[in-house]
Amino acid sequence: MKRILLTGLLLCGCLTLSAQLTMPAMPAVRPASQLRCAPAPFFHTIGADTLPHTQDAATRRCYIGNTRTLHWDLKAMGEAFVTDNGTRVWRMGIQSPGAASIGLMMEDFHLPQGACLLLYSPDGQQLHGGYGADNNAPDHLLAIAPFPSDSLIVEYQEPSDAAFDGKVVIGEASHNFRSINRFGISEAVCAPHVGTQPELDRVKRGVMDLYVYDNGTAWACTSWMPANPAGKPYLYTAYHCLNGNLTTSQLARRSVVYFNYEVPAQDTTVQGSIEQTLSGLELVAAFDSLDFALTQFQKMPPRDYRAYQLGWTLTTEPGGELTCIQHPYGDSKRVSYSMNAPHFTTLSGSEYRPCFIRNGYWQIDRWRQGTTESGSSGSPIMTADLLVFGGLTGGNSYCDTPVNDYFSRLDLAWDYRSERNKQIKCWLDPDNTGIQSMEGRELYGQPCVRTSHIQPGDSLAGTRLPQPEVGLLAGHNSLDHDLFAERFAFDTPQTLYGLFLLSECGRYYPPSPVYIQVYDGTDRPEHLRLRQLVYPTDLSSFNAEADTFRTAVKRQWSGTETYVRLQEVLEMDSVFFVG
Repeated sequence: MKRILLTGLLLCGCLTLSAQLTMPAMPAVRPASQLRCAPAPFFHTIGADTLPHTQDAATRRCYIGNTRTLHWDLKAMGEAFVTDNGTRVWRMGIQSPGAASIGLMMEDFHLPQGACLLLYSPDGQQLHGGYGADNNAPDHLLAIAPFPSDSLIVEYQEPSDAAFDGKVVIGEASHNFRSINRFGISEAVCAPHVGTQPELDRVKRGVMDLYVYDNGTAWACTSWMPANPAGKPYLYTAYHCLNGNLTTSQLARRSVVYFNYEVPAQDTTVQGSIEQTLSGLELVAAFDSLDFALTQFQKMPPRDYRAYQLGWTLTTEPGGELTCIQHPYGDSKRVSYSMNAPHFTTLSGSEYRPCFIRNGYWQIDRWRQGTTESGSSGSPIMTADLLVFGGLTGGNSYCDTPVNDYFSRLDLAWDYRSERNKQIKCWLDPDNTGIQSMEGRELYGQPCVRTSHIQPGDSLAGTRLPQPEVGLLAGHNSLDHDLFAERFAFDTPQTLYGLFLLSECGRYYPPSPVYIQVYDGTDRPEHLRLRQLVYPTDLSSFNAEADTFRTAVKRQWSGTETYVRLQEVLEMDSVFFVG
């Protein structure tokens, strides 16, 4: 058993920016001269129903919480001050007592270059952001991934030489009864973690978690990216996952997509990284009676998200072992298998599906292993060749009774309706070539590759030095070790884009901050290429009364994988060190 600090790297070719990207940022500290005359952040409270929305087990979308309309202008309602370097700062506290997480929907978000928005908990143990001008969208909307706390501080920083006055207006907030991406909440323990199935290492990257802000409620579903000749970043899900009080098109714009949320390797005790998110979907086609919705990202997902486009088929006779990859309850990615040949069935109507097409759905009579749950809606069902032929609409399966799940038919979604906005043929076969299937493909021709020194069977552990020494081998100890590095060797030069960190335990001490350091070298680290303070786990606690920051234990360092994007893309030789 070995102690791994750096679990892997992302190697790729270039830097690509898109929505929901973050940049290093820390809460601003008010000058001492302003402490007496300025109050601590005022906490505005958002209300919530006393009981969560009842789950609709049949549709398999997972209600996360309730939303509230706010229209809160941060500049008008937040406390304001100016830092010593002239940066203007606006700060507001938001609380929703008893919430597992709080989601924010920005209705007017438009920032100049150099400005940033960040969210952090009052105790400083969680930080999201900063969100900068790269997140600007034509409609000024920005859906922010749920923040795992019942209170948070929203802070906007704008440089003194900003090109224009930025706008930050919080349109809605969601009081979430459960936290999406809260590790271990799924009840589908009979469904294996996809990270334990190496044969799915490629196709699993084509399945994403989906969080939707509606006007009144918020929920989670599953989605997937279909292959197409032009390589456009389409995202496919169930129609009822984008059906609510608002229009389907509006709900698409108000969605957050999580990439690669899954346990790393085969250690199912470790929560996977949840830093890779995007928002901003545009609806291109949907049809309620076949329960499908095809959307498109307004910008290309970044290369380091390693997005994969799943292959698909219009077959009406799928055979062999069937595979379904999903996010049950918004939890980490799991997989279910069936050896039973599916057959056509007709579903009855409901509030989400008013009029079904006769024999418009596949029925899975029984799962050999696994099941589906609330939150699995929209997940792909694949043939033995791992080609998608349907998407989950609903069902009645549970671990103790793994029977009767229903999937919409991809072959009918293809061109059952002739209208462009109610079929997928004109989007996945725009040149009308008559194709009936397409193999999976990487979103980028030269995708990022994740590499790791972790081997099957390894597990997270803290290895202590033998007596008479004291402390951990990789950590504070009596030998005064303060720098550790791993050697990575390849056959050709590499481009380093980011890395995943995994620590058995960790604290942040201001006198001894944690940095990532990248070195050139052959047998040992030699020339330092980059030194970067670790984000987001470097925030020390906020003391509202004194308006200062203090040390805090970083719980997310323990047993959690964190993705850190490097501040700059590094062109490296075939051998280098990261520590």
